[in-house]
Amino acid sequence: MYGHEFHISSDVLKNQLDKKAAKQNWFETLNEALESEGLLDSWETHFPPISYGQTFRYTFDNGTKHGHLVSITRENDGRYERPVHYDR
Repeated sequence: MYGHEFHISSDVLKNQLDKKAAKQNWFETLNEALESEGLLDSWETHFPPISYGQTFRYTFDNGTKHGHLVSITRENDGRYERPVHYDR
């Protein structure tokens, strides 16, 4: 017998899909990238658009002494990288 049949429970499959989604590092829109880290509300409407191939950094007040730094990159193909952020 050469063939084997495998059954994966829906819970296992959902867990695998959740892990894949959690590891997504590139996004089609700025909103998606910011939302992936819960930072959408930190984006100010007066910030300039992020150009292709550019990294944009900003700090917002989150109650810590020096604020919270966010760095987000837009690749040459237009995708946005998952933001890097930390308390300063």
